[in-house]
Amino acid sequence: AGVAVAAMQVLPVTFGLYSYGNLSNVFGQAMTTLFFCWWAGGGPGGWALGALLLAAGALGHFSSFVVLAALSAALLVVGRRDLPTQHWRLAAVGVGLGFSLLYYGQFTTLVLAQLSRLGEGSGSPGATAAAGPLMDLLGQWGLPILLLAVAGRPRRRSSTLDRDLVGYWAAGLSLALVAMATPLDVRYLHALGLPLAVAAGEGGAALWSKGLAGRVVAASLGLAQTFLAGRNMVEALLWRYRP
Repeated sequence: AGVAVAAMQVLPVTFGLYSYGNLSNVFGQAMTTLFFCWWAGGGPGGWALGALLLAAGALGHFSSFVVLAALSAALLVVGRRDLPTQHWRLAAVGVGLGFSLLYYGQFTTLVLAQLSRLGEGSGSPGATAAAGPLMDLLGQWGLPILLLAVAGRPRRRSSTLDRDLVGYWAAGLSLALVAMATPLDVRYLHALGLPLAVAAGEGGAALWSKGLAGRVVAASLGLAQTFLAGRNMVEALLWRYRP
């Protein structure tokens, strides 16, 4: 858990959002993280707390609303076998998204007016449309942490946490496909920072347990990712926003 928290801090996108003051997205991501932790932790505080976290995140930014709607649907699908005995999950999602829809319903006319744009595509032809998200992935996350995350990807079907993480990744993948096919891009890479950090933590722990060679690889990848994050901070603080 500690490595996962540290991994979230060395994602270049983390400081990027803070440095240009995108605080509504930062807040939405924080609430999304808390909602997922509440969900994976068995719903401490009851369904009302989950609904509050969900609604707060969804109302923070429209992108967060779309992300949380996709995430909630994915979590319900992967955990569908538990729903008959865990009605609090359905209650939290229903009430949280219900309050959010009441707010965004005021802008129904505006949203419907933009639906026709979904058929315009992403604005990038063929291979470029697919290459764009890949370059964003490398730029916002970094190759070292991706390698750690591959080593620690969720794979144990008997673990409810891994099951929920698979749902989180599925929600992010669906939003990535939407972004490649339409102009709707809801910063899914930022939203996927949480499962990425968890996978990187798992990967780092797995490599560390494999003896000296594994520890060297884990430490090297960690240092390389820290260097990327540090370089991004220096560039943002000293040059990025100068005229």
